[in-house]
Amino acid sequence: MSEDRSIVHFSQSNPVGPGQENVPVLLRRAAGSIEVDITFLDELNELGTWPRLTVYYHRHIWPRLASVPLAEIVRAIGCSKSSASDIRRGKRTPHVSTWRALEMLTGMRCH
Repeated sequence: MSEDRSIVHFSQSNPVGPGQENVPVLLRRAAGSIEVDITFLDELNELGTWPRLTVYYHRHIWPRLASVPLAEIVRAIGCSKSSASDIRRGKRTPHVSTWRALEMLTGMRCH
């Protein structure tokens, strides 16, 4: 079986408004990421600086999900059976907030 070397990404920002410029808070929001490379971008809006980051991560968990029953994925991350099937096949990238639960299902060490 060949190793999946594809890379996907997600973008993260603080909510618009007071505290939107707080980079340490932004980094903590992305702290649950696995094997990441992060790029930063400062945008300006009517409230001032709005830092954003993009996280690129490796999809090494998907092959391990192949043996996890759909019902367990549904229960662990609260998605539909159809979404769980897409995630398990690598056709849908799950939200970062579900990564830890998916890692636990596969027996991977959480970072």
